[in-house]
Amino acid sequence: MDVYKDSPARKRALDIEIVKTAETVDVPDYPLPIDDSGDCSDTIDEFPPHTRTWTKQNDRIFIDEDLDIICDEADIIISHLKKRGIKILIYLGVHVNMCILSEVFRSFAIKPMRRRGVKTALVRDLTDAMYNPEKAPYVSHDEGTRLVIEYIEKFYSPTIDSSQI
Repeated sequence: MDVYKDSPARKRALDIEIVKTAETVDVPDYPLPIDDSGDCSDTIDEFPPHTRTWTKQNDRIFIDEDLDIICDEADIIISHLKKRGIKILIYLGVHVNMCILSEVFRSFAIKPMRRRGVKTALVRDLTDAMYNPEKAPYVSHDEGTRLVIEYIEKFYSPTIDSSQI
């Protein structure tokens, strides 16, 4: 978030009264249909692992400084959803089995937000899994992504297609 500290969208995110959510939903942890342990990149030879985490959003993604918020804190995101009357939080991007789904990587991922009572949807054709076909279940990368999306549909969240947005 440091790169955005002077951004109006970041300041807007931080300038909100936090709404406490009392609702807690039981969201069990089911095992993933793929092995995403260790180095699960199937492009490791093409793109060596980075030595530090990315520091900002891809420049090709437009941030509307007058309307958007830049945030990675679940409480702030939930407060903005409630303030704006937003009923469903829509997810897209990478990596669906990690950053989009798991609270291990993001406090605002699908599982933790569902636990906080937030309705979610995943845009299935605008996401990708972090999966290496040399690991179980030994299927292609695209099939591994399909399996994770099907898993999310079954246990955690409905999905939509980008044409529905």
